[in-house]
Amino acid sequence: NQIDIILDAGGLELNAAVIGDIPIPRRWLRFTVYGESPNGGGKKIVAQAVAPGRKLYLNSGVYSVVSHFGDVNASAKADLRVEPGQLTTATLYHKAAQVTVKLVSEPGGEAIAETSWIIKTLDGETVYQEKNAFPQTVLDQGEYIRIGKLGSRVFNREFAIVPGLPRDIELLA
Repeated sequence: NQIDIILDAGGLELNAAVIGDIPIPRRWLRFTVYGESPNGGGKKIVAQAVAPGRKLYLNSGVYSVVSHFGDVNASAKADLRVEPGQLTTATLYHKAAQVTVKLVSEPGGEAIAETSWIIKTLDGETVYQEKNAFPQTVLDQGEYIRIGKLGSRVFNREFAIVPGLPRDIELLA
């Protein structure tokens, strides 16, 4: 005797890139998947900290997906439909870039050690802080102010993030 069981489930496989199909290193990328709460109380987390390329098996339906690129403010969102018996694959696109900031004594020079960094939005919100000669982070597209502190000296300058390849952002001491 053969018994056919039809499951109302499918799969979801996620990836992300920077606009222009620039790949994102796996270590910078995680996904959160939200589904409808069974009692109609809005969205609930179905899966979090999902690595790119991992297959999730879910009931069929529409899911909201958030791609997190780095730990600061770069995210991309999409609503995706999971069909019964099918694998849905999706790539979400970020408008962001990886950056390395460094305080230098001359353009193209070595990063000065013992520098403390603060990166703020133009409206004054602090989005990143680190004490490191050349910290790496990811920032969403937009305009920012970088502040480098070396002892009692403070250096600052506005800069813009445009989506693209990783880049160094220097601040002259």
